[in-house]
Amino acid sequence: MADLSMFANPAEQHAYPSGHVFFSLGDPGDVMYVVLSGEVDIFIRDKIVETVRSGGIFGEMAVIDDRERSAAARARAHAAHLLRRGHERDGQSLAPPERSAALGVAGIVRLP
Repeated sequence: MADLSMFANPAEQHAYPSGHVFFSLGDPGDVMYVVLSGEVDIFIRDKIVETVRSGGIFGEMAVIDDRERSAAARARAHAAHLLRRGHERDGQSLAPPERSAALGVAGIVRLP
């Protein structure tokens, strides 16, 4: 199982109000999020394709590859409390183990 300790830093935890837009379709992908509480809607062209709840992740492909966002994300009616994790930490790029952890998290969360 992937080591998820890279998400433990409280300095990377943020609260967002309802309606906050995390990113839009086509934006650069440089951050992934872990939902600690609340809900986040993922949508494409104004159609909700997924609602991410506590314990879920979104934007993870941004840590795995450097593609543009393929969807948009917005905080739902309940304010969202999230861990935010970008490509860089303390001025250094993510190391391969952290990329592996991102892949592991994506696999764990996406299992049916």
